[in-house]
Amino acid sequence: MDVKFRVQTRHFREHGGEVGRAESKRHGNPEAAAKIAGLDSLLRPEDSVLVLIDHQPYQLTNLNSHDPHMAVNNATGLAKAAKAFSVPTILTSVLADQGGLIFPQITDVFPGQEVIDRMLINTWEDQKVVDAVKKTGRKQLIIAGLFTEICVAMPAIQAAGEGWHVTVITDACGGVSVEAHEVAIQRMIAAGCNMMTWMALACEWQRDYTRAETLPALIELLKDHMAGSGMAYLWEQQLLNTPVPSEG
Repeated sequence: MDVKFRVQTRHFREHGGEVGRAESKRHGNPEAAAKIAGLDSLLRPEDSVLVLIDHQPYQLTNLNSHDPHMAVNNATGLAKAAKAFSVPTILTSVLADQGGLIFPQITDVFPGQEVIDRMLINTWEDQKVVDAVKKTGRKQLIIAGLFTEICVAMPAIQAAGEGWHVTVITDACGGVSVEAHEVAIQRMIAAGCNMMTWMALACEWQRDYTRAETLPALIELLKDHMAGSGMAYLWEQQLLNTPVPSEG
């Protein structure tokens, strides 16, 4: 990482929160900016709405910040988590006739659901998408998509400025380069957005291991989409189910 980027990163870390709070105050919603810490700032499934943006073949072929297999895996895990926790999910593509359809791994999670195809690059300028989000009545807006620096950053920054509690799932996103992805993240942090990874989000939605109605789905997500952690869980179950040899 060069000196200029380190300086920019330090500046964003030191002043990003102030910028985000100032923006929210400018839009008449200081409460949204104030709730960046504490129990109320944690994400709850009953208050969340997820927007998955442009997980399409064209974008995947130009993805250079993440391994493409992991990008598909993580976006699919995120989609399955949203379904398991009954979080409304909006699927949207851009110019699908040219860029291809949303990955089937994602659309298969929501069979028969309409995918909103756009002409606008900025999803938050597409009234059909915005109306679908508002219709849910949820205020914790969660976004993931391709590319981080374009089709994720623009709606995230605009929505945060309008007072939405915006969280971007960074490992279900990706950019044309590592630099593009990382700079976009810093830009969104400066605008008051939160950053998370998809499994951290699923665990935050679960919050309590006694929440029996969603725990089995969380375990399945771990096994199917968390590689080493999933294998470790299966190994643990094997050990627990292996009889201890009797002495003698």
